[in-house]
Amino acid sequence: MVNCSKKAIALLFVILFLFLPSCMYWKKVKMDTINQTQKYPITGDYQKTIDVYIAIHNKYPKDQTLLGHYITTIEDIKIAADRAFEEEDFASAGRIYHVLLSNYSHFKGFVQLLSFDRKSLNAVIKNSEIRLTKRQVDQHGGDLQKALDSYRAMCARYSKDKTLLRSYVKTIQDIRNMADRAFEEEDFTSAGRIYHVLLSNYSHFKGFVQLLSFDRESLNARIADCSKFLTKKGLEQYRKGDLANAISTWKYILVFDPSNVEIKRAINTASIQLKNL
Repeated sequence: MVNCSKKAIALLFVILFLFLPSCMYWKKVKMDTINQTQKYPITGDYQKTIDVYIAIHNKYPKDQTLLGHYITTIEDIKIAADRAFEEEDFASAGRIYHVLLSNYSHFKGFVQLLSFDRKSLNAVIKNSEIRLTKRQVDQHGGDLQKALDSYRAMCARYSKDKTLLRSYVKTIQDIRNMADRAFEEEDFTSAGRIYHVLLSNYSHFKGFVQLLSFDRESLNARIADCSKFLTKKGLEQYRKGDLANAISTWKYILVFDPSNVEIKRAINTASIQLKNL
């Protein structure tokens, strides 16, 4: 009986000797992994953070401590996206939300524990894109073509979203108003450029042209007016002998009226005279 007890105790010590280092090693691996992921959000590499957790969670799916850290990290990434949105950094917010959405399928074992779902991610991504595009329009020197391209792409993805369509139409109208203001202020260079952007994209408005306050003919008329005023200004500069400024003025016309043969001819003539001088 005594010998059996001694054998049992010895066996227990052997098991502990083998098991404890294994536990300690696993604990070290787990902590190293958790510590490793802390540096990635600082550099903005949220995808790398999630990649590390996906790999180790797949290896140890029953480890609840690890799962807790995984979920906390995902929620922290969501908080970072929300903070960027509140600070109106819509480009960063959209990028971070998109990381979460693209990895959402990896969260399927614990989605009920998250504070968000796929639908809410799609909504905030769309909202971020709309806000970012609207800002591009609001900035007078913004890339209006890029703004329209963004809206067209979003409307293609969310074709049934009436709110998005209204925002698209309002943006187009805002661009038209911007051109009209420039025209009234006799900034025909800016006005012509903006009218030309609208005219170049008019074929993309065919599904809702009835909602717009202008048509193709009115855009062409305004572009012709801008061209006429700048042509006159260039002629006045030319007659005063200011050839360089006359050429510069006429070149602005080609930005929004690139097929204007008369202006091309005038630029060519003035350029030759300037070179001879």
